Amino acid sequence: MKLTSKEQNEALALLRELIKIPSGYFDEENIMNFTKMVAQNYNLPAKLHRYSFKPLEFEGLNLYGLIEGEGGPLIYLGGHLDTVHLASGWTKPPLGATLEEGRLYGTGALDMKAGCAAILYTLKLFLRDYPKFNGKILYHFASVEEGPYGLGTTFFIKDILKQVPDFALIAEPSSALAELDNASISLGAKGGYNYKVYLKGLSTHAATPEMGISAAEDAAKLVLELNHVETLEDPLLGKGASCVIALHSASGACSVPDEAEIEVFRHCVPGESMATIEAEIHDAIARAELKCSYTIAFREPPAQGFDGGFPPYTTDKNNPYVQRLETILKEEIGKEPAYTSSKAIGDFNLIGGVLGVPTVLYGPRGENIHSADEYVTISTYYETIHVLYEFLKKSLT
Repeated sequence: MKLTSKEQNEALALLRELIKIPSGYFDEENIMNFTKMVAQNYNLPAKLHRYSFKPLEFEGLNLYGLIEGEGGPLIYLGGHLDTVHLASGWTKPPLGATLEEGRLYGTGALDMKAGCAAILYTLKLFLRDYPKFNGKILYHFASVEEGPYGLGTTFFIKDILKQVPDFALIAEPSSALAELDNASISLGAKGGYNYKVYLKGLSTHAATPEMGISAAEDAAKLVLELNHVETLEDPLLGKGASCVIALHSASGACSVPDEAEIEVFRHCVPGESMATIEAEIHDAIARAELKCSYTIAFREPPAQGFDGGFPPYTTDKNNPYVQRLETILKEEIGKEPAYTSSKAIGDFNLIGGVLGVPTVLYGPRGENIHSADEYVTISTYYETIHVLYEFLKKSLT
């Protein structure tokens, strides 16, 4: 199904309107309300889901709709409407939706307002052509994907999702997340856990350090061990990684520091979990031969049923939905897709990792995610609409 010139113009106008609405994470209400109005104008079911996260005194919104056919599978189409906050160095208006030489510029143009607009416009066309179909389509546009915890999708799973989907396609810019230029299907992502180690020593005068226990010295020894833990390797995702991202220890004037705090981000692959990570921390502490006492603290979970992290996941490339998507790209678009994994962590870890749903990323292409002069290549935006339409047609009719 090739888009007509009129349909291309409509789809482009939708995306430009989304880009012009500021929607940095924690500030998504306006774009959620606008997108709900668009969905209703497209005759799509559209509901706002409001959730509350008390630790940050934050009230957030998700937009979703369940389109029901006759029997059949449940297909999840997802994305996020929030963006990172404005970066410096833009040479184009970051909210201007400037179109130049086939590139549409703007904050969130690629990550991932183009993917969300593609889903929305695809659903309009699909229901116009196939008002009766076999199965269900659940679309979901999340908030705070770029912020802490993936709050929008966390609370959507907790409060709204009653049936586990048979397959999930998230229209993230899969090629950019894998650092590729050509079309790609992302089959998984590493997970991640954030934790801190608190060290408690014994302060004394700096003139007699042997009388105390320096938390700073112990922290230095432990950092070396934590940055060199043995991690597992996955055939698709590669190796896990342990990275110390913060270190603090201070004592005031001329004293041995008695406290230190180390913060680590641990990227993990299947076979690694919070339990295995905690065990490796204890092993690292033993190797460092610390004199301090210590406490390990993982990030608190945002909601019941979650552990505060992002589990890793992989999807089998021989999954029939994955094979269907590959066939569409080859036959309809004339492009052999690369199979990749995401170098980033996102809401897809919650859908694919927490829920265990076979999940892929496929979306428009462009450059400069989270950077100045972010852009989406418009031809790949139209291509994504075409591919999503054919995927729904071949999966549900």
